[in-house]
Amino acid sequence: MKLTTEGLVMMNMILEPKKCKCLIQAYKNHCLEETIKIISVESIAGILFRFEEGQDGRRVCVAPKRFFEGHFKSDLICYLRIFEEWLQFVGNYKGKKHFKTREEKDWGNENKININALHKAKLLARDIQFEFENAIKFSNIKQNDIDAFDDEVKLKEKPLEEAILKCFLEGYIHTISKYSGLRKVGYVSALEGFTFYFSGSSQYSKEFSSTDELIFVTQLESSNIGNRARNVSFIPKEWLNDYKGYIKDEMLKKFKEHFNYEEKSIPMSSWAAFQFKKQYKKEIDKKIEEWEKENSKAKVEFTIAEDKKSLNIIYTSSMKKPVDEYFEYLKMDFCKDIKHQTTVVPIPQTKCAAIMKNGYQVHDILLPEEFITVQFYGIEKDAKMMFEES
Repeated sequence: MKLTTEGLVMMNMILEPKKCKCLIQAYKNHCLEETIKIISVESIAGILFRFEEGQDGRRVCVAPKRFFEGHFKSDLICYLRIFEEWLQFVGNYKGKKHFKTREEKDWGNENKININALHKAKLLARDIQFEFENAIKFSNIKQNDIDAFDDEVKLKEKPLEEAILKCFLEGYIHTISKYSGLRKVGYVSALEGFTFYFSGSSQYSKEFSSTDELIFVTQLESSNIGNRARNVSFIPKEWLNDYKGYIKDEMLKKFKEHFNYEEKSIPMSSWAAFQFKKQYKKEIDKKIEEWEKENSKAKVEFTIAEDKKSLNIIYTSSMKKPVDEYFEYLKMDFCKDIKHQTTVVPIPQTKCAAIMKNGYQVHDILLPEEFITVQFYGIEKDAKMMFEES
């Protein structure tokens, strides 16, 4: 068996193969130093930020937004920005250990960053640099050899952040995933088909990618509440066009299999949408559970639209007929039920209420000396005038 040039370098490194691939690609494309910094900070990312408890009880990262804002949404690029800003206090990461200064501590406190973790990352970056240089030396590889092998992806003229992310994609292309379209399912791995959410340690834990975006991750972990992804990067789907071979072909095949969803919308007013959900939620959840037991590939999610003016049902294509029939039945039952109710339903985000019946009289609702402001919907102009006159 004969090793490739890449294989010779990887054989002489202790670092895991996926990260070695990233470093080799970065070496070819002149962004090695930045890639080393990211790999180093990634190793201590779990203790890098200071977290506070949010309103919903979840731990929330409180680091300044400037670290996370940019052309690319990526935890990896965020690590690079933090590390390079911190280096102004300590110099080059290749330098010797130094004592913490007051300015450095103030910077850490102000930005809610654990500077002790960054010192660990600095030592690791120095070790990775030394190990990679020795691997190149012991493999008897020259710079032009590195430039020559497997050089299908030309990155040298790309913007720096794009070049860096493409170098990491080289090592983690097998983790390419996409938002399923269902919040309760989360993201789906294109190759393996397992589902996951983002870890709370990611600044993008509440983000959902658009149809034009993919993601890749550098770390996945299991917990008692499901799979969680750390170190997330959003990338345009066009980047897959730069790659050839089995993995890309298999991904495209799996995308068609995992992400074939349809959406059904039932228009109704905001108060009716909330009342419908309140009235039928338990019944709908039970029905969805039955469908998923009968067919493991059946996925259905029921939500109120963001504008609060319709009900949205997202489902796998195979569930179209049962979903249409079931929600049509619920809609008819709801309309029938409304006619027999005598309930005042508060309209969300207003001071108004909907009276669900023809039969409530004003004196049935008001106390003495109270008054109401009336809004008219869906009645004839003449009837409105008569009501106003009376």
